[in-house]
Amino acid sequence: MRPPPLNLLGLAPLARPPGWCQQRAFPEVKVVKTLNTMPCLVMVEPSRVAGEHDVFVCGEDAEAKKQVTELLLSFGWPEDAVLDLGGIQSARAPK
Repeated sequence: MRPPPLNLLGLAPLARPPGWCQQRAFPEVKVVKTLNTMPCLVMVEPSRVAGEHDVFVCGEDAEAKKQVTELLLSFGWPEDAVLDLGGIQSARAPK
């Protein structure tokens, strides 16, 4: 059997995002995906980049996403810059 063809990102076209795979493998764990679209220094100090910018949050559990949002706010992210993209399946979109 041949492997599926890869796209420009090196991913199989129908590949599941890692966060989704983790959630499926460990359903009791509350997986929240965030901070995967920026350098680590910006993650914890968003003012390093001039202007307005957003941070994305994806996950199945509303309470877990609320806790992650509170952490992002403590880093200095404005509340209106934290965008909830929905369930963990959405984690692939920001990449």
